[in-house]
Amino acid sequence: MRYQFVVPGEPGSKGRPRFSNRGKYVSVHTPPKTVEYENLVRLSFMEQCGTPSMLEGSLEVKIFAYFSPPKNVSKVKLNKMLANEIQPQKKPDSDNIAKVVLDSLNKVAFEDDKQVSDLHVFKRYAQKPCVMVVINEIEPEEE
Repeated sequence: MRYQFVVPGEPGSKGRPRFSNRGKYVSVHTPPKTVEYENLVRLSFMEQCGTPSMLEGSLEVKIFAYFSPPKNVSKVKLNKMLANEIQPQKKPDSDNIAKVVLDSLNKVAFEDDKQVSDLHVFKRYAQKPCVMVVINEIEPEEE
């Protein structure tokens, strides 16, 4: 089984949890920006893939993060960026992009992101920023 969907807008990332003291206790909360992006990923998946059955077994996930090119760049450099001759070397980091996408899909596309055994994250430039996610079940090999 395979799912593919697109999350519109600039790629987001998993923010670090925030801690605050409440008397004798420490409370932990996820930054609002992270919660909003996780909800956008979930909503994009459900709108484009429906409410499918959860994937089982080992999974391969490919995440293509497309960033808008900087506004103050020459046409020559812009063309190289859009032709994938120059890749983004900016935040968010690839691992944080993967973390927010996979955490968003827990209990929605699959039971838990521990099922992901193959993960590929690609950062590229595009005129229209978005994140494209492809999830494949890995078929067990016959002996």
